[in-house]
Amino acid sequence: MEGKKEFTSSKLEDFDPEDARVRDLGRPSTVLTRAKNRAGTDAIIANIPGASDLLAKLDEINGQDAYSAEAASVGKLRKEEFLALPKGYDVPLVRPVEVGAADTHMRFSHEYLALVFALNKARAPPNVDADRYGLFRMEAVKCGWVDAQKEIVFVDAPAVEPAINAFVVALKNLGNDLERFRVAVFLIPLIAECVFRSYGHHFISGQSADYSLKYESIAKASLAPEVNGIFRADVLYHNALHWVSPSRVRSVLEANVATHRIPDAVMLRRNSAPAGTALITTTSAVLKALDAGGLLDKDNNYFGRIIIGTEMINESPLKFHKAFYAYGIAGPSAVEIKAIEDAKEDAIKFAPIAQAFLDTLLRDAALGKAKALLKHAELNPVLRKLATQFFKTTKSDGKIALPGLKAPVVDG
Repeated sequence: MEGKKEFTSSKLEDFDPEDARVRDLGRPSTVLTRAKNRAGTDAIIANIPGASDLLAKLDEINGQDAYSAEAASVGKLRKEEFLALPKGYDVPLVRPVEVGAADTHMRFSHEYLALVFALNKARAPPNVDADRYGLFRMEAVKCGWVDAQKEIVFVDAPAVEPAINAFVVALKNLGNDLERFRVAVFLIPLIAECVFRSYGHHFISGQSADYSLKYESIAKASLAPEVNGIFRADVLYHNALHWVSPSRVRSVLEANVATHRIPDAVMLRRNSAPAGTALITTTSAVLKALDAGGLLDKDNNYFGRIIIGTEMINESPLKFHKAFYAYGIAGPSAVEIKAIEDAKEDAIKFAPIAQAFLDTLLRDAALGKAKALLKHAELNPVLRKLATQFFKTTKSDGKIALPGLKAPVVDG
């Protein structure tokens, strides 16, 4: 067989274009060449202080989607802020119903807790007492929150003896805070899920005052105001316990419905409407109040789509959260999405009337303080004013008619 011709011309057009050697001209054409190039690059990187770590960070970023809807709504920690657990140690399995229970705390050895303390002490945010931070996260682990969360990293364990020595010193100096920490690490993830479900985000530093008020109010309603103020707000409500995922918290809530270990203030919010559905659920609450007052025209199916949408949300509230994936569940089907959009459309049309009802007959009730309808009501000020007159009338004169409603009948 005739061998391949050697390259003797300097003109590309003289070469056979089907020859692989020709096709590969102008780029590294063999595994050997590429390996040599990589070896040379690695040698250069090795001689630049810090280059390897910086390029590893670049690779980590390159491995992420350009935009993550989950990160935008749930928020996230930087990898160096993840909860750190020691490699080579088994993490005790804690079922959802056991999280926070008295005997759960006894499943963790002192050695393991000392290592968790040491690893997370080193991850304390700037201007935060490292020992307090390490003990706080240690209590959260001991509480049983660890599951298969994304923001947990397993790292090489430090030397045991120095870790235990530092742990004992921290316990001596901060032992009086442990009971407060124990309540906080159990309660704050529960509050965070309430806030996330209702407002669509855990904690936003740029709105620290608003979000802090939400967390603090639920803690006070839970008769545990002492959990507030352990750290500054962004650390307490975000960095320290963000690794506890909404899905883990939700499983704990559902498992403890009958245990009475969850504060009533949290349980009452367990099935509150998810973010993005308040327009529908608030309208539905208004319809119930109108019906109780004899103002709803039951012969008219004007509100049928709102009622259907509300029933769907009540049956599976997490499915209709705008960040349903944070709970590890499937979102609504195309048919369900259409039903919710139809309900919203009708609720928006009715908003001027519903808001007028809240402003007049329910102005002193808790429902009267709802804000979900306000911006939609303002789009039709004429109808809102007419509805206000309707609800203020003292007797039925038939001069004002509103869709889906009966004129009020009040003895004059």
